Amino acid sequence: MKSKFRISLTSPIIFLLVKTTFISQGTTFLSNLDTPTIGNLPVASDTWVSTWFQTGPSPAGYTLNSIQLSFGNDTGNPSGISVMIWDFRNRQSLANLSGSDPFSFGVYTYTASDFNLLPSTVYWFAVKSSTTAEIGSFQWNYSAPGGFIPGLDLWSGGSYQTSSDGVVWDRGNSVGKLQFAVNATAIPEPSSLVLLGLGGSFLFTRLARKSRSKALTQQ
Repeated sequence: MKSKFRISLTSPIIFLLVKTTFISQGTTFLSNLDTPTIGNLPVASDTWVSTWFQTGPSPAGYTLNSIQLSFGNDTGNPSGISVMIWDFRNRQSLANLSGSDPFSFGVYTYTASDFNLLPSTVYWFAVKSSTTAEIGSFQWNYSAPGGFIPGLDLWSGGSYQTSSDGVVWDRGNSVGKLQFAVNATAIPEPSSLVLLGLGGSFLFTRLARKSRSKALTQQ
């Protein structure tokens, strides 16, 4: 009888774990990955590339889950790609994202760790590598030029800039829109968290009582 009771008690826990895992993957708030690729920009240690996105109005902000970038086939022998949330004012990285070198054509995912985004705020992310363009470069794909990239929940994205050192940046010629996607999770407001906690507690207690009653009737 005890084993049945334990299984019943763990059922809501398993459900919550599965739900939490699903949520942790985030929502794609902004993406132009489905647009046709018409060219690419080289990425190297002396050829930084950066583009911006603006978050939506969710009051408590968002947790950044990942950024996805579309790359073409590399040239030469590049290595050591770095994808960073970039602070233009202080010329430094706010967060480093983890992922693999994009040697061949495809979409690559770079994950964040415990980095929150403020609501209705513009962020830049910069991409570079550890090798010079003379040795080789990764090729970040872009689609046709145009206006802002519209996204879900009033998110948007736009133009890009290039730099040779991460200090002096140049808008240059806007040949197109760099292809990327931003995946994030809206942070619940405190009141929502309280209601969620109360609801979970009520569900757990109700299931526990139901399981206990069932166990007693089967004795």
